[in-house]
Amino acid sequence: MRERRYYSGSVGMVSTARDYSHFGQMLVNRGQLLGNRVLKESSVELMSINQLGDLFGRNGKGKPGGEGFGYTVSVTLDPDAAMMPRSKRAFGWAGAFGTISWTESKTQLAVVLMVQQPTKSFPYEIAKVFSDAIID
Repeated sequence: MRERRYYSGSVGMVSTARDYSHFGQMLVNRGQLLGNRVLKESSVELMSINQLGDLFGRNGKGKPGGEGFGYTVSVTLDPDAAMMPRSKRAFGWAGAFGTISWTESKTQLAVVLMVQQPTKSFPYEIAKVFSDAIID
């Protein structure tokens, strides 16, 4: 039997909550972490700008026009349409089993939730409660 290979940038990636929160803090700091430049400020800026126009569509529960896609992450264009508890231009990603993160430059907020629940709605419900408590 011939060995088959499947290359994917997201399958099998693992991290700790601490490392992921450091990554989020680096994004809030526009590419710097603990006094070290990790990414160019312009790279972080490009991550938070929709690069696909209206091609991204919707996230499965929101309405069209709510989200876009920056470099490597989804970008909130219209929080109401996206049905996401984030501010406009927040950016982040959700993974398997209830992992979700986002960064908000406007509020200097980096959120990392590692819920470990195999449902799609549970992490968003927690994120909404969390956001309502800290975001005006």
